[in-house]
Amino acid sequence: MRPEKTESTITLNYHTYPLVVGNSSKHTFKDWETCGSTVQLKALIQSSRYSGRDVSWFSKDPEIAAVKDGLVRAITTGFTWVYAVLPDGTQAACHICVIDNITRNTVMRLELNAGQLKLAPSKRALLHPFLYPDDTLGNGSMNRSVKFRSENENIVRVDENGCLTAVSEGDATVTVTSADIGRTAYCLIQVTGEQREDTITGLTLPSGTPPVLSAGQSLRLETVPALPAEALSWKSSDTFVADVDASGRVTAYSAGQVSIYATPICGGKSRCIILTVSASKHRSMEIHLSRNRLILHPGEEKSVYALALPASVACPSFHWEIIPSDILEITGKRRNIFGAQEITVEAVKPGTALIKAFLDGKEAYCTVSVETRSPIFSLRLEKTKPLQQDQVSRLTASISPGTSDAELMWLSSCQECVTVDQNGFIKAYRPGSARIYCFAKSSLSPKQSYDIWRFSRVRCLEKDASCMEILARILQTCIYDTGDIQVLQEKGGKYLRNLHIPPEAITSDSICLLWNRDALSQLDHFDHYRITCRGPETAYADSNKLGHTFRRLRPDTSYDFLVTAVDKQGTEITSQTVSAATRPRGPVLDVTKPPYHALGNGLVMETKALQEAIDNCPPGGTVLLPADHIFFSGALFLKSNMTFQVDGILIGSTNPDDYPSIVTRWEGWRKLEQSASQWPNSTKDNPENHMPHASLLNAGVYDEGTGCTDHPFHAENIIICGRGMINGNGFRLSYNEGPNHYTGEGGQPVPMSPRTDPTLRGRTLLLQNARNVYVRDLILSYSPSWNVHTLYCDHVTFDHLELITKGTGLTGAANQICILNGDGIDPDSSTNINIFDCFFFTGDDAVAIKSGRNREGNELNRPSAYIRVTDCISENSKGGFCIGSEQAGGVHDILWQNLRVKNISLFGLWIKSGASRGGLVQDILWKDCLLTDTQGCIFAEYGYRGPDANPAMVLPEICDVLFENIACTGKNNFGIHITGLPDSYIHDITFRGITFEKLRETQEPGFRVLCAQNIVLEDVKLPEGERWLTDEISTLIEEKTQLHRH
Repeated sequence: MRPEKTESTITLNYHTYPLVVGNSSKHTFKDWETCGSTVQLKALIQSSRYSGRDVSWFSKDPEIAAVKDGLVRAITTGFTWVYAVLPDGTQAACHICVIDNITRNTVMRLELNAGQLKLAPSKRALLHPFLYPDDTLGNGSMNRSVKFRSENENIVRVDENGCLTAVSEGDATVTVTSADIGRTAYCLIQVTGEQREDTITGLTLPSGTPPVLSAGQSLRLETVPALPAEALSWKSSDTFVADVDASGRVTAYSAGQVSIYATPICGGKSRCIILTVSASKHRSMEIHLSRNRLILHPGEEKSVYALALPASVACPSFHWEIIPSDILEITGKRRNIFGAQEITVEAVKPGTALIKAFLDGKEAYCTVSVETRSPIFSLRLEKTKPLQQDQVSRLTASISPGTSDAELMWLSSCQECVTVDQNGFIKAYRPGSARIYCFAKSSLSPKQSYDIWRFSRVRCLEKDASCMEILARILQTCIYDTGDIQVLQEKGGKYLRNLHIPPEAITSDSICLLWNRDALSQLDHFDHYRITCRGPETAYADSNKLGHTFRRLRPDTSYDFLVTAVDKQGTEITSQTVSAATRPRGPVLDVTKPPYHALGNGLVMETKALQEAIDNCPPGGTVLLPADHIFFSGALFLKSNMTFQVDGILIGSTNPDDYPSIVTRWEGWRKLEQSASQWPNSTKDNPENHMPHASLLNAGVYDEGTGCTDHPFHAENIIICGRGMINGNGFRLSYNEGPNHYTGEGGQPVPMSPRTDPTLRGRTLLLQNARNVYVRDLILSYSPSWNVHTLYCDHVTFDHLELITKGTGLTGAANQICILNGDGIDPDSSTNINIFDCFFFTGDDAVAIKSGRNREGNELNRPSAYIRVTDCISENSKGGFCIGSEQAGGVHDILWQNLRVKNISLFGLWIKSGASRGGLVQDILWKDCLLTDTQGCIFAEYGYRGPDANPAMVLPEICDVLFENIACTGKNNFGIHITGLPDSYIHDITFRGITFEKLRETQEPGFRVLCAQNIVLEDVKLPEGERWLTDEISTLIEEKTQLHRH
């Protein structure tokens, strides 16, 4: 990751970086030596003695990655260090990881069964080449041919199969070379006239031991007859499955079959034994019920479902009990809509009963009170403090008598001042006040419920006399309460306001501050922010960003922070303060230490050791993957109340079998095991529904809750951090093209393999039903599809990350080095998400906010909301920052600010939907963005095409969007396009202070508005010669304002 400033004489801009091998043709795989991806390393010199010209560069293994003047190019797969060295010997290093690309699978490592053999003249032996990793795809994209060569055929000859014949006395080296990229291995052959020959007839297991191991298990093999360790060479055909040491001890790592070879050094006649490493049984660590407490009335029925963690325990069957059985009885059992086992219970008579669910020795409970029916007779809103502008808070309603599942409806008298959503979340938009109404839905008639929903679409209800008259009549007959919300008018608030610390963004050594301001075009003389941290020591920082993270703090210590807005003369304009204490530092579990013994050598699969450390981590503890280590792993499942710290390299297995199938959502579709007749989203290309593979890093389990306002969370208080890299290694796991002749985007593998079904791809990081998660300082790269996916999450902060799913270089594929659907971060039906100070180099959109697809997403009705994306860069990516296209559950209250988009092939700021999608996109702010060299700068559309199966119940709607202080420079194909539908206009969009340089000359117009109304233009400057193209039903409203260019 990009390092912090240190006191070192020399530092580099990266601690570690992921690269990808290249080739100019996907059919012949040629020119791989010159076509790999690159990264430019830069040395920061903090010494008056030296400058950048004094730096010399070298690669520890130039066959993996070469370096010239700091430019590092991938050559072959593997790992190496690149060093920058000063004349006095001071140096800095970057750990380089090189993976395969989308068209080819190369040999990473080549070994022989022996590195030395001693033979007598005329004797024969056979060399066995082992190519790592195994070819799991088998679609022709891996060339496993090898060629043998003797350096002196007068001493030893070798044929094309590795068969040796000793000719005369002497020493000679036999080399084996892979046909693809020239990997080599060597065996020294010593031919002597009086050489003895050790012969073994087989290998034996310990007495009574079957040839089956489980991951983590080890055993020692013996030869028949027994030979001393120094007389043998032991080798594994697949070290990712199991490895063997010099004494014959085999350690199992992951599921599969492996051949273990023993070769006598004197004689060279090998024997092998085939061992099986069984797949680990995924056992539950926790059980969760959909309800912990339930109130029923005699004769009433309710449903309760159970889920197990981790998510790899997919769709289990539970044992259920009711105690006592005369109060409550089970009347039904089934799989619910998202695959969880659900029971229906009926209340028999008043009393208290317990619902118990059992699985793998774990239990979960729900207490049920059966009472005589008591209707709701009062509802009370708790008072809330005045809000700062841009602040988000949640209102709490108390219902008497108490019930856990009373459905409420919410309404704001003025959404221009304060908005409110279906869960009682409010957001302050401007100084003033608004009245929030909360209704018990059970007290409303269907007509009254519809009227309240209709009023929620009125921007300022209190100014609509007709609506207020109807509302007054409703209030006379229903159960409700109101609260008046004040939004403060703060001095200097347009420069600095809403300084806050997300609770999840506090660790034992860091605290992240965030704040808001108006668009820069509204500010006079503003220059930057000065941030002060006062604790045991005082630290200072200057920034132009809307946040700052202080690191290297002391654990369990209180700190006070002061943020000051400063003008160009260095004078204070305004300031705000906030305080917080760091967390205590818990125990650290280093995975390379006992009892886990992870090797971190990049040669074995470490899933078992890493998962064991996670499972054993105590609350508040840290699982550490230390620096200078490489950990290959399959799917890992985090748990609550822990830190996962990656200072080394965590890289994903390329075997799909290392990623169990889980229930989740994939591009807006609920993914279960369903036949074409069972799956409402069935299409010709994807007739059946299947569970996808788990991701490399997972937290939580898929849970839709019992309704749109039920938000269950099963993983919380998780920190994922470090100075290292989490690499999904996704090209081989994803839609691998192989050497096929399809030239379009995302070429279909030939032959097609079920393992490469594109809808089964995992992520690098998947968070489901998780809250209070903080992800900081890492490189997250090359996922099989979306890089980071938050689904049904709340309060997640992404801070100072590098998201990489694209690279420079060539592969011969349509999109070169680019993960298909390689989005950076995709918040999906999630709330209170912060994406701050992140850099995106992605194979698709940098950030795409989503909420489900078509009718399924519509019915779930789980919007994404209260998301802020600030101070981020998408450069050389395929896409920029967008909403959609799967936004059928709605998206609202989103802030995008201080964004830079440069040299992308799609659109800079993009709201995309289609007629089948549905969904309401509302209250979106884009401020202070610089867009350079794009296909189009700003695009809002209903024309995005995708599968139309099971279309949404309503057409999409995009409204109440502000674009402010957007500068569009360089070569862009178009400036602004708005494309609605004849039956659903895009409406109430404001463009304020937008500037453009000259556009490229293309066939399409630079500025077009179709099927859109109330499009307001305030100080929008079109390039010379450009004009708006509109249809007859669209309306543009031009207004003049005086703005400051900043």
